[in-house]
Amino acid sequence: MNMKIKKIWLIIIICLIASISVEGFILWRLVWQEKTIEETQVKQDVQGEETYEPQPEKGQTAGEEIVKEETREGEELEEKKAEDRSTEGEESARKETPSSKKEVPKKEEEKETVIPFEIHLSSRVESNYVRLEWFVGGDEGIGIESYNIYRTDSLEKSWETLGMTTTFKLPFRYIDWNPILGRSYYCVKGVYEDGKESKSSNIVEVKIKIEEEK
Repeated sequence: MNMKIKKIWLIIIICLIASISVEGFILWRLVWQEKTIEETQVKQDVQGEETYEPQPEKGQTAGEEIVKEETREGEELEEKKAEDRSTEGEESARKETPSSKKEVPKKEEEKETVIPFEIHLSSRVESNYVRLEWFVGGDEGIGIESYNIYRTDSLEKSWETLGMTTTFKLPFRYIDWNPILGRSYYCVKGVYEDGKESKSSNIVEVKIKIEEEK
C-alpha cells in the first residue's frame, strides 16, 4: 500500500516537473522570439534610414524632377546676379556722388551802374550881361559843396576865376555882369568838401557885339 502511494506521488511530482519545464521552455521561446523580432525591426529601421531616398510624388516623373531642379537652380542664379548688380550699382553711385555734384555757378555780382559825371553848361547873352546855367549828373556830383566859374577870351590863354556860387537850386545859375566884349569862353568846375575840384564842364562860347561909335 505504501509503495503504491509513493509511486503515485512520484508520478505526480514528475508530471509537475515536466509541466513546469514545458511551460518554462514555451515562455523562454516566446521571449526569445519577441527579442529576435525587435532586433530585426531595429536593423531594418537603421538600414532604411541609411538607404532612404526621396521618392518622387505620384504623377511626377524623373524628367519633371530634373526640370524643377534646374528651374530652382536658375532662379537662385538670377537672384544672386540681381543682388550683385544691386551691390555694384550702390558702390558706383557712392563713388560717383562726390564727382556728380556740380558746382552751382555763382551769380555774377551785379555791377552797379555808374552814371558818368557831367556838368552840362549853357549860356545866354542878355542886353548887358551873360547868364550861365548848368545841370550836374552822375555819382561824382555827390559831395560837391560849391562851383567855380572860369572865363577866358582865348582857348590858348589861361583861365581866370570869374566867381564862385554855392546855390543848390536847379538849374544852377551864375550871371557875369561884366562880360568880355567880342568872343569869350566859360566853363564850370565843382568843388568837393576837401577842396578838390571835379572835372570841367563843357566849354561854351559867347559873342558880345561891340557897338560901333557913331
